[in-house]
Amino acid sequence: TSDDGGLTWTGPVTVASGLGAVASAVNGQLVFQDKDYIAADRFAGSSPFAGRAYVTWTSFQERSLPVGFVGRAPIMTSSSDDGAVWTAPREISGFSEFCSKFNLRPDECDENQDSYPTVAPNGRAYVSFENFNTPAENQIMVVRSDDGGRSFSPPARVDTVFDINYPKNSDRRDTLTGCQLRVSSVANS
Repeated sequence: TSDDGGLTWTGPVTVASGLGAVASAVNGQLVFQDKDYIAADRFAGSSPFAGRAYVTWTSFQERSLPVGFVGRAPIMTSSSDDGAVWTAPREISGFSEFCSKFNLRPDECDENQDSYPTVAPNGRAYVSFENFNTPAENQIMVVRSDDGGRSFSPPARVDTVFDINYPKNSDRRDTLTGCQLRVSSVANS
């Protein structure tokens, strides 16, 4: 946090830790926290949660099995009023009838990336994210909180994400021709 307009800052604070490493998991479990984004409620006078910060990220979670592995990637959140103390991380990607494929539990939205938190003038927090639990094209989902991040609504489907259809690179991801740079179509969700 900074009390002087950003000239000086306190030390970093860990909101969520990972577990294991890419090469060796701990007791078969691997957790990689990725793509973190933050939003602040800047609406003093109109929001009951003015000054609160929200951070969201994708939690890539894998567990080794005797043959292969099982994985999931829920969207996580935590909030803070002072930047020093954060709430315990919790999943917010939830369940929806639109999340019908590749899930361990029926309708679970557990294959996600690219979460973007934002706050409305009335203090309502929204988080949009791309979901991959679909039989064909991906989809944008959104959840909302009316209580300062203590709880979130089930995900609502916004629209389909049509893939960019660039050539595939060596690990089968869309890339720019002749490069190993990944490209995503959800930068403006």
